[in-house]
Amino acid sequence: MSNLPPAKRAISRRETELEFTVLVGFQALLLGIFVFLFTRLDKRVDQIASDIKDLRRDLAEEFRVQRAEIAAQVTAIAAAINASRT
Repeated sequence: MSNLPPAKRAISRRETELEFTVLVGFQALLLGIFVFLFTRLDKRVDQIASDIKDLRRDLAEEFRVQRAEIAAQVTAIAAAINASRT
């Protein structure tokens, strides 16, 4: 076994147990932090996906309005050209 006296072996064992306890506690804390961050990240990804869907809907509406405006302008130009010919 060890050449240490029994009192020093007990202290050494307690120090080892304390180091192990601190290490396990630190790992548990890190795991908790990662779980917290990934949970928030998952919620943020869902929010971003929702925002993208809203943006697509808004862009589709805007493009529809632009198409209608361009069609009205083209119709007005065509009518003006036809009016000038007669």
